[in-house]
Amino acid sequence: MKPHLGKTKFKIMLKIENLSKYYYHKPVLKNVTLKIRKGDVVAVMGKNGAGKSTLLKIVSSLVIPNNGTLQLNSEDITPHNYKIRKDLLYMGHEPGFYSAYTCVENLLFCSNLYNLNQPISVINKVLDQAGLKCMKNKPIRFFSQGMLQRLKIAAVNLIPWKLLLFDEPFNGLDGEGKQIFNSMISNWKSLGKTMIFVSHKIDWVLNTCSRVIVLDNSSIVIDKPTSIELESVLENILYKMVPIKVLNKC
Repeated sequence: MKPHLGKTKFKIMLKIENLSKYYYHKPVLKNVTLKIRKGDVVAVMGKNGAGKSTLLKIVSSLVIPNNGTLQLNSEDITPHNYKIRKDLLYMGHEPGFYSAYTCVENLLFCSNLYNLNQPISVINKVLDQAGLKCMKNKPIRFFSQGMLQRLKIAAVNLIPWKLLLFDEPFNGLDGEGKQIFNSMISNWKSLGKTMIFVSHKIDWVLNTCSRVIVLDNSSIVIDKPTSIELESVLENILYKMVPIKVLNKC
């Protein structure tokens, strides 16, 4: 069941105003403004190079914008605001783990990094839930992309967060892995958790997310609640290079 989108029910969790980012004088994001409510499950979509990953990296303070402001729960998001940054959990394309460590060792490191000091029983539990029970004591250097993605999922289940930023969460996952993660997402939704995903999977977005944001030419061209009526529009934008003027008819 999708979260209710009533404007008065949920407070604004993430506020972005006039955000711009340039690389070598070329705009990646231009004057992006948006508000994410507590409990929103948001999909960020767009063609390659549209600025999706850059947006998530800026929110997580891994990339510094040229202009604009960001706030989480009315507090500025900056590289030095460690208190507010601990409420964000970012999972990008890179594994982000130590290749010589085992699954257990990597999650113990994550636990210590966040001052959680989780017992080994909790580490084992989240690894089991991610389908890594038989691999948890093996070094991850030889893991496939799908296995590394499962380790990311285990980390998301271990580390407390108020806002999850996950870039292409289903990359490399097999059917079982997708089922495991979808089950976790359903649980987080029932708890009113706030999540932002970058995804190209239109069917999954329409069935799982409460809201879809489409980036094109460095700007937001669609920001709407998800509905089946959006399916053909998204297919045209993402796969058929439809001119921007068509969006005004959506």
